[in-house]
Amino acid sequence: MQIPVRTAKRDDPELQAWIWIIGAAVVLAVGLHCSRLPSVTVALRLPETPLDRTSEHAARLWSFLMEARDTIPAGASYTIEAQNSGDEMTLYMFSLGIFCAHQALPSSYYGVATPDLARRARFILVYGAAPSRVAQARLVRAAGPGAIYERAPA
Repeated sequence: MQIPVRTAKRDDPELQAWIWIIGAAVVLAVGLHCSRLPSVTVALRLPETPLDRTSEHAARLWSFLMEARDTIPAGASYTIEAQNSGDEMTLYMFSLGIFCAHQALPSSYYGVATPDLARRARFILVYGAAPSRVAQARLVRAAGPGAIYERAPA
């Protein structure tokens, strides 16, 4: 008694479909393995800032401003200083949304220094190891990677 054995032909559409499916699964598995997707624990963790999943550096800038927010009274003027002009501009732009009830006076705007405006600010937020131009101001609070200073009223 012989058992009939079915042999696959090269032109068999069912065989070609299986080859494509297996190939697609291999490509998908390699792509997922090499991707920059966060781990499951990171993906399920709630972000602390709106920028946690897009830019770690921007998230640190945001956190500095959030930490400094309660130190400055409503209606007071402030300026921001940072070692890097890009960070200074980013901090200034973020602060416009975070410090809604305050008066923002930039110490620079897109890399162009505006010292006359900055000198009028009552509070100075210094991020990082900025070469501070703070003169005759008292340290109000150390906040994360920076500090907040207050100028004496004129």
